[in-house]
Amino acid sequence: MENTTPNFIEHVGIIVSDMDQAIDFYCNTLGFELVQRVDNCSGETVEKGVGIPGAKIMLAHLRLGESKTIIELLHYTNPQSKPMPSDAKSNDIGVGHVAFNVDDPDAYFEQLKAKGVEFISPGVMDSSTGERFCYFYGFDRVVLEFIKPPKGPLKDLK
Repeated sequence: MENTTPNFIEHVGIIVSDMDQAIDFYCNTLGFELVQRVDNCSGETVEKGVGIPGAKIMLAHLRLGESKTIIELLHYTNPQSKPMPSDAKSNDIGVGHVAFNVDDPDAYFEQLKAKGVEFISPGVMDSSTGERFCYFYGFDRVVLEFIKPPKGPLKDLK
């Protein structure tokens, strides 16, 4: 009998306003690799699958290092997507952020700072659990995080 529970996270979808600029940011600023790009996903299966009549989508699959998880960038050419509210915060309802594992948070912070990335956190933060993290804005002001998790299980956050 096959497993009826999820095995792992396959991909995380992020709606973007401009595919070329988004790919440039994720690949050239953050270090992702472009695995696949499809410039015209449309038709009855797409429309029914996403629940949007007339949907036409550009998509790109990006991978970071050896991770199996894909970041899927989606740009709806029809109908046009609404932008995130300019006052959106990390605690708003919905997907709050996507986090990327890094080996050296301080070096990655400096690398992104040199590339003009806008940070939410004032710098790399040290939590009481031993994790080191930093929140920042990605393309289209999507909230992103890089993190070096602690060794061992998480304890209560303080």
